[in-house]
Amino acid sequence: MKKLIFLLLFCIIATSVMAQEYEYDEIETLLGDDISVGGFGSPVIKIISIKNKTGVMVGGQGNMIFNRIFSIGVGAYGWVNDTNLENIIADTTLGFDFGYGGIILEYIINPSNASHFTISTLIGAGGIIYEQEKPLGDFKDDTVCIVLESGINLELNVTEFLHIDLGTSYRYVNGVNFDRIPYDDNDFSGISANIIFKFGYFGNSTDID
Repeated sequence: MKKLIFLLLFCIIATSVMAQEYEYDEIETLLGDDISVGGFGSPVIKIISIKNKTGVMVGGQGNMIFNRIFSIGVGAYGWVNDTNLENIIADTTLGFDFGYGGIILEYIINPSNASHFTISTLIGAGGIIYEQEKPLGDFKDDTVCIVLESGINLELNVTEFLHIDLGTSYRYVNGVNFDRIPYDDNDFSGISANIIFKFGYFGNSTDID
């Protein structure tokens, strides 16, 4: 027991002596030592295509922004067109609804410039519903899915409290599984054109070295 205690004391003393002989560099972090926090809310317009039908989704997102270069938030979007997609029953049309949302991660490149780029990723889930619109018997088919969406935007600093993003994104959808509708993941995956209006506090230029 005495030998064990002596060995532990020896290790502690030796480690302390060795530590004093070295100068350690300061640990660097992604956000730095002085973290500034801001936030913004954003109405969003998306133009998408599903089964060769072009439609519009609208929604919104809310983000917290750190040191003007990284933001994290949540967003949700829904289909707003009256467009009916291909029918599967003769002489009928199918009402269609599609929506999704999730967590949004965003990196802002050179935010002090009047125009600059942002890169974002959404990780979330969605739902799709079809309903028969003509009275030939009740019909409804729905499914849930996983949605991953990555995009790049040109961001314009219009004012100190308003930024506008113009960009494009690719939406990857997985898990579409209808009972009767002959659509799959590929029909709902695709490219979007996006307009994002960011209202909020984005931090001062002094927040970045």
